[in-house]
Amino acid sequence: MAMLGDGKNHHMLEDVDSETGRPKTTTAAALNDPDAAAFEEHRNQYLRIFRKLRNEHPDAPVDEVERLAAEKMLEKGKKSRAFYRIQVRLINQRRWYINI
Repeated sequence: MAMLGDGKNHHMLEDVDSETGRPKTTTAAALNDPDAAAFEEHRNQYLRIFRKLRNEHPDAPVDEVERLAAEKMLEKGKKSRAFYRIQVRLINQRRWYINI
């Protein structure tokens, strides 16, 4: 890793982002703190999704794009055992209504 500028800058240059081609930057705190690193990764993932949606829907209001990006993040997130149990119950409930 190389320091930017005269070494007084708190940002460090890491690898190049494969999607954007720009260098990835993180704060020095994120390099030492796993929670900060996880936050930075989550933030970067959200921004990638937001930019992709913004490119797909350039005329959409920003509020709508933010809502869509938040929904995409929830879809990608880990789901609890309760989530899958509810899904199975809903599927079985739909089957029961169809068979009536």
